[in-house]
Amino acid sequence: MRPRKRYVAFEVEEGKLDVHRVVASICRELGVEPAEVKVVLYEAASGRGLLLCGHHLAGEVKRILLQGRIPVRLLGVSGTIRAAKRKFLAPPAARERPVGSRR
Repeated sequence: MRPRKRYVAFEVEEGKLDVHRVVASICRELGVEPAEVKVVLYEAASGRGLLLCGHHLAGEVKRILLQGRIPVRLLGVSGTIRAAKRKFLAPPAARERPVGSRR
């Protein structure tokens, strides 16, 4: 059976922040290997991106980001990269679904 993945959308609160250091500190707090939480997308201009983790770690990653010790704001969690991009990374006008589109 294939492992289930979750995409955690985030936004960097401070100007220039090394996202890979953020992931390293998340992994350190969780006590997991760096390969278990990865940056799959990061847009430096907007400061937004997606982290990939297993479904069993998603709740813990959310908890760490919500605590505020790391200068990153949680935008949300999704099960697919496509939905995560549409819901959390797209401009507000692009988030609306066209009439007749599937969910």
